Amino acid sequence: MRKITLSGYAAHTLFTLGFLLIIVATGTKVAYAQCSGPCPTASTGTTYPQGVTVYVDIDAQIQGTPQETQIRNGLESWNAANSANGSNVNFVVGQPPADLPTANAYLLHVINGTLTDPNGQTLPGTVARFHRNAYDASGNVRDGLLTFNTGSALVDPSDPSRGPYYDPNQPGYDTIFQKETEHEIGHSLGLNDVDDVCRQYGQSVMNHATDCANDNCGAKPVGVAQCDSNAVGAEARYQPPPPPDPPPPVCVTYDSQFWVFNGGCLEEYTIRETYCDGYLVNYYIYLSGFDWCIG
Repeated sequence: MRKITLSGYAAHTLFTLGFLLIIVATGTKVAYAQCSGPCPTASTGTTYPQGVTVYVDIDAQIQGTPQETQIRNGLESWNAANSANGSNVNFVVGQPPADLPTANAYLLHVINGTLTDPNGQTLPGTVARFHRNAYDASGNVRDGLLTFNTGSALVDPSDPSRGPYYDPNQPGYDTIFQKETEHEIGHSLGLNDVDDVCRQYGQSVMNHATDCANDNCGAKPVGVAQCDSNAVGAEARYQPPPPPDPPPPVCVTYDSQFWVFNGGCLEEYTIRETYCDGYLVNYYIYLSGFDWCIG
C-alpha cells in the first residue's frame, strides 16, 4: 500500500471536510464560537504612544545574523504601515541620542531566550512574547522586551517528537523571525490575536502559528497585512488629535466725526466702526455733541 503524507495545512483541511460530512450524514447540530472576523481587534492593553520613535536594541548574539535582517524587515514593515495608518510609531534600530532624557526615550529590546511561567515551567506553546517593562508618565509603554522562545517552543507541545518550532532544517526559517517580529509588534501597538475560529491563512500577522515548524504552513503573511494596519489605525488612541481652538479674533475700533447744521446748531456726530480680522462687524452713528448754535 502506498503511504501518503499530508502537510499540516492539507491534513487540517481534510479533517475539516470529513468532520462536515459526518455532520451532514448524522444531522448533528454543532454550536460554533462567535467569530469576530479574520482581522485583529484592538486590545485594552497599553501601547507605545502615537508619533514616538522607539529605539530598538537587538541582542549582541543576534546582531550580524540572518535573524537580525528578518527582525529589521519586520520593523520596517510596521514603519511603512504606521506612516499610513495614523499611529506614526517608528521603530529605529540603535541607541537613543545621548541628549535625549531617559524619561523621553522609548525603547524595545530584542532577545532569544526560554519563556517560562511564574513557576519556572517552560512554555512550549508560546513562540514569542512582548513584555511591557516600564511606562511613561501618561501610562503608555516606554520600555518593552520582545523575546523569541527559541529555547523551548515546539510545533506541537503535546507531541515533542514533531520538533522545535524554530527549526533551521525546515522550510520557512528564512522568514519566521520577521513574522514573529510583526506579530509581537502588533501587540505593542494594541492588537489582539485573531480568534482561531476566525483565522484565515495569510490574512493577518496576528494569526496564531504553531501548526508547522517556522510557520511553513503560511498562517501568517510575510509583511504586515492591510487589515492589520487598518486595525491599528482604527484604534481611538491613534486617531488624529482634535484641531486646536481657533485663536481669538483681532478686533479694532475706529471713530470718525462729521458735523450737521440742524435748527441753528452745528451738531457733531461720530461714526464708530469695529473690524475683526479685517471684516466689518459693527457700525453705528451717534450724536456725540454740540459744537455751537446761532442766536
